[in-house]
Parts: sequence; C-alpha cells; structure tokens
Amino acid sequence: MLKKDEPGFFDVVIVNDDLNTAYQNLREAIADAVPLALSEPMMKRGLSELAPTNDGVGMAFITLDVAHGAISNFSTLRKLPQLRNVLLPHNRLESLAPLATLIHLCQLDVSHNRLSGPSVFAGLASTLVKIDASCNAISGLEG
Repeated sequence: MLKKDEPGFFDVVIVNDDLNTAYQNLREAIADAVPLALSEPMMKRGLSELAPTNDGVGMAFITLDVAHGAISNFSTLRKLPQLRNVLLPHNRLESLAPLATLIHLCQLDVSHNRLSGPSVFAGLASTLVKIDASCNAISGLEG
C-alpha cells in the first residue's frame, strides 16, 4: 500500500529532452508543410458573445477566438459578417484580406502570425478600434 505522499504508477513522468524536442520539431514541420484552413467546427468552438445584429432584427455571435490553431487560411470568416471581435493570435496568417468583409469589426488580435508588408491592413473596416499585430514582421504601414 502506498503512503499518501508517495507517487503511484500513473504519477511517474519520464522526461526525455531529445525525444520531446524531436516531437516539437516534427509538429512544427508538419504544420508548416500542411496549410490548415479555419473549418466550420473550429469556428463553432470559437464563437461566443451573442448580441443583437446591427439591423436589430436578430441575434448573432460577435466574438470569434481561434488562438493557437496553426491556421493559414481563414476565408470561411466571410460567413460571419456580424463579427466585431476576432482573436487569431498564434496562427500562421500571412494576409488579412478575408477580414475585409467584416464591416463591423472593432477588435482584432493577429499577434504572433506571419504578417508582413506595409499594406497588410489595407481594406480593414473603418470601425476597427483596437488591433494587436505584435510579433509579426510588419515593416511599415500604408494609408
């Protein structure tokens, strides 16, 4: 019988730094090689905060949080024109073009992605109040 403070069989953790590093490198290599699109199930899991639509006729989700998704393609956002808050940090985004259809966008977090170039924000909604694009390779801004 084990004493209260003794580790049991399932409490033992084996650490192999070389194996762990190789696993992480393999995950990153696969993620880089295989572009991942924002799927409908991923969107549904990330949706929150119901609010009246801008025309006042119905209700819609206004916040989408899909952080750490390894996403490189998010054109499916066009299906959610009522979004006001979009949180996409720690993905693999290289363009923000699909966001041009979100005319009510107020808050955007695209930190830790692969954004670059001065025109990366071109076409975004004039309603945008807060943006976090830190930890990208953005060289300047146009417009």
